[in-house]
Amino acid sequence: MVAVEARVPDDPGRYVLQVTSPSTGVASVPQAVEVRRAPLVTSRDGAPFLSAAYDPRYNRQPFVVSSLHSFDLDLTAINTGSALWLSQAEGDNGRVDLGWRWLKEGRELGGLTGRTPIGYDVLPGQRYQFHLAVPPPEQPGTYTLELGLVSERVAWFSDAGTPPARLLVAVEGPTRSPLMTWLGQPRAQLPHAPRLATAAERIGDVSRLDVVATVPEGSWVVDAYLILEDPEGRLWLTDGQRLARPGDGLSLALVRGIVLSKGTLRTVLRMPIPSKAELRGGEWTWYLVLTEVDTDRIIAEATAPLRVRR
Repeated sequence: MVAVEARVPDDPGRYVLQVTSPSTGVASVPQAVEVRRAPLVTSRDGAPFLSAAYDPRYNRQPFVVSSLHSFDLDLTAINTGSALWLSQAEGDNGRVDLGWRWLKEGRELGGLTGRTPIGYDVLPGQRYQFHLAVPPPEQPGTYTLELGLVSERVAWFSDAGTPPARLLVAVEGPTRSPLMTWLGQPRAQLPHAPRLATAAERIGDVSRLDVVATVPEGSWVVDAYLILEDPEGRLWLTDGQRLARPGDGLSLALVRGIVLSKGTLRTVLRMPIPSKAELRGGEWTWYLVLTEVDTDRIIAEATAPLRVRR
């Protein structure tokens, strides 16, 4: 969807508006537009002028998501009222947002709400498509995701007579991720492979890892991955500067192409840990994994428990 600005005729009356792109030959569907001299009513002018319709497909059930990741959701809202929906407003008074919240057995879950603003003003009769990334509840179960428009500091559309869209969502618990499957794969017996030993402790907002790598013979060129697992099985990869949730591949390495020669290497790593909002008390685990360079073949690994107290 592309926002287009058009000059309004000076004389009142009924007109037909059509947008064309000469370079592509694409044209919009003609729409009847009435131009009046009266000031245009906007979403800041009160609840009586606010009305919307939502894409009905989101009343279909069920919708299944994982508790580990935010999920993408599209929702189309149609302006069925007489007010222009404002995307910007002084003091945010009358700015239109899409709000959402999670319900369990009719009760709102605290801390699981959000807002997404519209990107441009929406005229009566126009549609607007929202693209959301919604974090789900952590505990598996069946929930209701409620979505509805709000004119900030004026009124919720639901209070003006537009029921919110409700989506029944089945949240599934953690399953064995591709990363954990990779960590659990059988290991080949490699002669003279490096040996690792690690120990970890928490110091403030970082984790200190003491690492000892021993190479019995020869030298190895390896990639190193450092993975943090929380008590519920969630995983983070780190490059030493930041933490990121892994996808299906191993996109975030601690170091690539490091050369380990015969002997013993001792080092201390200070690694970030999740923010306080994500930090859970209990037993965490660091995984230090060495692979042959540019492959996923594991040649050495070590784990280090990290006790976290809230």
